[in-house]
Amino acid sequence: MHLISTKKFAGNLSLLKYVILLFGAFLLCFIWGGLLHKVESERAIEINSAVRPGSVS
Repeated sequence: MHLISTKKFAGNLSLLKYVILLFGAFLLCFIWGGLLHKVESERAIEINSAVRPGSVS
């Protein structure tokens, strides 16, 4: 009986590692996407202010 519970626990550990890795990958993608969106929106604001008539460059 002890061997069966150990195998189940080992399986749960590998599943837990998989879930943590998946969550970490999702978190990295979310942060990367947020930073990319911030840079692109700031660039768009700079372009819009430069294109506006009467703007001083």
